[in-house]
Amino acid sequence: MALDLKLLSDSNGQVSYRDVHRQLYNKHKLPKGFNEQDVIAILNELSGQDYAAWWAENVEAPMNLDFDALLNQVGLERVYPEDAKQIASLDVSTSMEKGLLKLDHVRRGGASWQAGLTAGDLIVAIDGRRISTDLATTLSAYSAGDKVSVSFFRRDRLQQVTLTLGQTYDKDAKVQPVPAPTPEQQALFKAWMGVELSD
Repeated sequence: MALDLKLLSDSNGQVSYRDVHRQLYNKHKLPKGFNEQDVIAILNELSGQDYAAWWAENVEAPMNLDFDALLNQVGLERVYPEDAKQIASLDVSTSMEKGLLKLDHVRRGGASWQAGLTAGDLIVAIDGRRISTDLATTLSAYSAGDKVSVSFFRRDRLQQVTLTLGQTYDKDAKVQPVPAPTPEQQALFKAWMGVELSD
């Protein structure tokens, strides 16, 4: 999405990620392969600009994606239901492994990320209390901004960190058009989706 919107924005709606796929297919049909330099060369060719810096920042380095800013480019926003309640969060996605809570994904810049937790860590306890299989239930006793001690295993070694809990909501947001989208937002949305932006 980030690359698609950048291409569309840089080309005034004339070039999209679909064009990149088309060029890759035309120039690198099987059994011929391609590498990242081939992709960058196609991006440069299609856009008339140098995409090396963008590639280094967003592909080679961990991408710090501002999803709300991307949506705003095309006149959209995330809105939580009026009855949604703020709740504390570790800013992670998890699964169970051998009876322990495994971190599958740690959101870049989030509470766990800032404390040094990484994907693969196995959470044992929060504030010395064994964590429930339901993380939301465990965190319901806390508020965003509370400091907690997290005990965890990393490669079979027990460790402990203190982190400040982040904030999320107990209900999912929905994506909707912003009030009074600008002509630029409407034009980019149409170039991106192929239809007019409507309420």
